[in-house]
Amino acid sequence: MVVAGAFVFNEKKHLLLHRRSDNGYWGLPGGFMELGEKVEDTARREVFEETGIRIGKMELFGIYSNTEKVFGNGDQTSLVQIMFVCKEFEGELRTSNESLLSGPHAIL
Repeated sequence: MVVAGAFVFNEKKHLLLHRRSDNGYWGLPGGFMELGEKVEDTARREVFEETGIRIGKMELFGIYSNTEKVFGNGDQTSLVQIMFVCKEFEGELRTSNESLLSGPHAIL
């Protein structure tokens, strides 16, 4: 399975994080690619869905993989994660069904 996300930095070089609703941990915005999507579109959609931020120009940061991921329901898969860096964005930080917190505490 392919996942994509972004390191989103503001002009003060603060990194955008969101607090995940599934486990309460802080993390980078990103998620699973949908059929028919480009990886760049996945990163843009996931950042917006989780934080309310629309990201602009992105640069590839890296591509990572693992040998196995086991989900809570027992499903197993291997992941390929594609991460981008973005310093251009617009929008208002907000919470979502995937994020408990995406406000000033989210460091943007």
